[in-house]
Amino acid sequence: MSFARLIFLNNLKREQTESRAVESLELEKKIKWEKEKKEVDQFTDSLGEKVDDQIKGAIVAFNVIGLPTVASCEGHTDRGISAPWIEISAPNQPVERFVNEKEIIHKIAEKYGVSVKDVKRAKEYNAYSEAVKEYSKNDETLEYKQWRERNQKLKRRTQHFLTEFYKNREVDSNIRLIVSVGGEGEFRVHNGGKDYQSIKERLNDQQEKELAQRLTCYQDEMKKLARFLHKQYFSP
Repeated sequence: MSFARLIFLNNLKREQTESRAVESLELEKKIKWEKEKKEVDQFTDSLGEKVDDQIKGAIVAFNVIGLPTVASCEGHTDRGISAPWIEISAPNQPVERFVNEKEIIHKIAEKYGVSVKDVKRAKEYNAYSEAVKEYSKNDETLEYKQWRERNQKLKRRTQHFLTEFYKNREVDSNIRLIVSVGGEGEFRVHNGGKDYQSIKERLNDQQEKELAQRLTCYQDEMKKLARFLHKQYFSP
């Protein structure tokens, strides 16, 4: 066999091996994506409600690319927040944020003669307020600081995807998706501008019609992000 022929066969073998590896990776990705879709279809919240249809695709995309979602809403014109949002948080949030938080809550619960659960949920507000005031003087636990740092990494990664998403796109500021940080390290991806707020009073027919039109635009932008993330995930 000639040297040139040997090189040709070796190159062919390498290309075939690489091709099989790519096909195997693509298959793994497809299986993972479909598995996540099935799992999201089964998600329910504390009230037994499933994930809203208009935001389901984005939930799948976020989870598959490693941005774990914990709550979401497609937005409504008659209740809740009138723009879609997805909340992202690192898993395994520590039970205690502050050092000796649990002991302090138990002490305050005994002082007021109420349950620990009532203190935590602020059902007995005076007890809750006193407990918060006392344990918030302490330093945060190491576990909580580490969890917060994991959230920071997730936030930076999310912001990176949004930066790429809008690299060659110009959209209205109300429609543009942004990241809003919560009080304990978790954060949300949402749009809506002034519409990103809870509906406090019933809208008249004209107001509800106009809000519904804006809400459709907000939801469409979230769907576009889902398609963008899908493309990013399946790109070589």
